[in-house]
Amino acid sequence: MIRHLHLLVALAALAATAACGIEPERRAVVVEGAALPADEAPAEAADEEAPDATLVYLVSGDGLQAVQRARRPTVAAALAALLEGPRATEVAAGLRSAIPAGTTLLGATIVAGEIRVDLSEEFTTIVGEEHHLALAQVVFTATETGLVERVSIAIEGTVVPLSRADGQLSTGPVTKADYAPLAPR
Repeated sequence: MIRHLHLLVALAALAATAACGIEPERRAVVVEGAALPADEAPAEAADEEAPDATLVYLVSGDGLQAVQRARRPTVAAALAALLEGPRATEVAAGLRSAIPAGTTLLGATIVAGEIRVDLSEEFTTIVGEEHHLALAQVVFTATETGLVERVSIAIEGTVVPLSRADGQLSTGPVTKADYAPLAPR
């Protein structure tokens, strides 16, 4: 009798599930955090390193070195992570940033494969090779996701000409190729 009761309960649960209109999936379906409202999206652990992590670029010697940050952030999130500077473990490994401390991301706008990165005026305090390294850090990080290929930089809302690694001034957007000598080896 108890066995029949369990069978009856199981059949009732199965019927209720079928009546709800949700069809079973033949394979697992992953819901990305970006598909969730911001207050429901899972937070990433600060030190989590995942195979699909976004890369930011720090300075190692006279070139760049890629380091992992949070998984699948937006381009703006990757740039914000870059502007936070190197972590203690990265500094211990000899990495640094040529971007001046206190530089903040005021905005990032993507249009047709180009991103305009708006930075605070602290970014203008660097000169010489450090300036090239800082620009390369921004360009490599911004283009890492594959969403953009070209980068222009504005300071406090005004687009500025950019000095490429070869010393030439570009009045238009730049690409990774403009900083190829500084690329990670």
